[in-house]
Amino acid sequence: VESVKVNKIEVVKTDLGYFDAFKLEKVYTETSRSGDVDSIVGTFWVHPSIGVIKAKYVSTESINSYSTDVFDVEYVITNTNLSY
Repeated sequence: VESVKVNKIEVVKTDLGYFDAFKLEKVYTETSRSGDVDSIVGTFWVHPSIGVIKAKYVSTESINSYSTDVFDVEYVITNTNLSY
């Protein structure tokens, strides 16, 4: 199952300064036959002229019925060849 929603406009701080950006959230969920649920939540902050200026991914994976691992990846834009 996948879903995407635009939450709001936020001010995002980067190495290049502050930007107004649309905050989008994409959720992907998969349920195995055994009932384990794995999910990835991607949050993207998008500036209309530059594109994605910040992103965060959180992946939750069921290793077995007793444990779950969470992986968190985040990046922020540090330079661009576009004028803004």
